[in-house]
Amino acid sequence: MSCCGGGRSRNPITLPRTGAVAPASNVRPTLAVFRYEGDQTLTVVGRVTGTKYRFAGPGSEVAVDIRDRTSVRQVPRLRETRLV
Repeated sequence: MSCCGGGRSRNPITLPRTGAVAPASNVRPTLAVFRYEGDQTLTVVGRVTGTKYRFAGPGSEVAVDIRDRTSVRQVPRLRETRLV
């Protein structure tokens, strides 16, 4: 069945297989994920963006703008786990 009056294309578009990812060298991280190792809730304000990052309790992880990474690293009981 055709919608445009023509047959199937002779040169079909080849799509990447599911799970394909871009080369890592072309991708820059935009977020840093931090895990809270304290006992209560914690709110940190990023020095560059002014964004408030709220850690709900022990073990909670929050994605932080990469521009605030340096200032958040200085907060006790926060550990950077990965870049995204």
